[in-house]
Amino acid sequence: MKKLVFSLLAFTFLLSAGFSVSALANETKTAPEQEKTVTLTQAQQAEIGAIHKELLAKQKQLIQKYVEYGALSKEKADQVNNHFEKHYQRMEQNGFQFPQHRHQKHEKPE
Repeated sequence: MKKLVFSLLAFTFLLSAGFSVSALANETKTAPEQEKTVTLTQAQQAEIGAIHKELLAKQKQLIQKYVEYGALSKEKADQVNNHFEKHYQRMEQNGFQFPQHRHQKHEKPE
């Protein structure tokens, strides 16, 4: 008799916990937040551009150290530096706006 009562209580507890978790999951589903698109002023773009230029110089300096220490070939270093240059140019063309994430999290159909 004790086993039967204990089993029924355990079953009831698990069943109610399952319903409360699924109800909570449904309540927390909200639309993904969209980041605001902000237009930067010329002064802001100049300031961010200067920081990006410093970063580009530091990245090139770091790659040069890898070449100097033999951890990276000169050809590979040129490829990496070209990639950094292209990235800087894209950022400059886009007004140094932070790039938007391309992939949206897809909602599962219910």
